[in-house]
Amino acid sequence: MLRDLSIDQQTLYLADLGESPLNALQLINTKCIPILLYGLEACPLLKSDLSSLDFVVNRLFMKLFKTSNIDVAKCCRDHFGFHLPSLSWSKRVKKFEAKFHACNNLLCKITYR
Repeated sequence: MLRDLSIDQQTLYLADLGESPLNALQLINTKCIPILLYGLEACPLLKSDLSSLDFVVNRLFMKLFKTSNIDVAKCCRDHFGFHLPSLSWSKRVKKFEAKFHACNNLLCKITYR
């Protein structure tokens, strides 16, 4: 049943079952966000792309804490130590580029220039 629901709907469903928001956030942070960001470090993303990824997290917090105020959602996000995908993406890009640059593969060396 949970497979047919979107991430936001799954989170709300779990929250309605009596799970605390902390449990739902931990689930999303460990399972959903890595899936959302998988492979994106190799792609050049525009600012609008990163804003779209951040929008998902902001809306999640707005729905999870039943608020329409983005400032409240940001405060909750900061309180729980939940990073925006755009920040996680930039860290992943730096790590990817360092590994790519250190690679001894000739093809990697040619394409890195």
